[in-house]
Formats: sequence, C-alpha cells, structure tokens
Amino acid sequence: MGFNQYWMDTVSHNVANVNTMTPTSGAPFRARMVVAQPLDPNGPNGGGVAVGSVVDQAGDAPIAYDPQNPLADVAGNVQGAVDDLSGQLSDMILASRSYQANITVHKEAREALEAATTLGKA
Repeated sequence: MGFNQYWMDTVSHNVANVNTMTPTSGAPFRARMVVAQPLDPNGPNGGGVAVGSVVDQAGDAPIAYDPQNPLADVAGNVQGAVDDLSGQLSDMILASRSYQANITVHKEAREALEAATTLGKA
C-alpha cells in the first residue's frame, strides 16, 4: 500500500503544479512519474510492488506570450509546465482504485484469519 500512497502523493504534486510558469532561461516544471518495481513473490511480504524509480516527464515546455508576467523574458515569453493534466487525473484514478483494492484484500484476509482462529471455539 506504500507504493499507492507514494503514487497518489506524486500525482497530487503534479496536478498542483500544472499551471506553473517559469522563465524561458530556466528549467520548466516537469511532472514526476513513479515507476513500479515488482517484489519477489517468495519474499517476506509475499510479493507486490515497490517504488523502483521516479522519472521526469520528457518533452518540450510550452512557450506562452505573457509580457505582463514578471517572469517573462525580453520578448515577453514564459514557459509552462511539462505536465498533462488529463493524464495525471487518469493516474490518480488508477492509484486510488489500486489503493482501494489493496485495502479490500487486506480487510478480507484479516476477516478470514479471525474466522479461522475462532473455528474451534464455540
């Protein structure tokens, strides 16, 4: 479940910065993408995924003409974030559903264990 929480936190950070503007001379905000790494199914936790790495979204930053912006260069341009809002919202839905599924599995496993421990007690 830690992977899902980290994934949701990262997507939230990306969504919060979707409208971030920077000077054209600097580096633009780039959305961060979490890469899952499978865990050994024979390990102590029984498999699953963990955060393998976090990579920045590739691509060119959009340039906007906004001479009133204090960050604008001499030509009046600023650069936007390298971030796709619709993709981020889709990722948030996926991360949320994955988290919910893990919670459900955990709850069902706990209830099954509780039922198994009460079999001999009547």
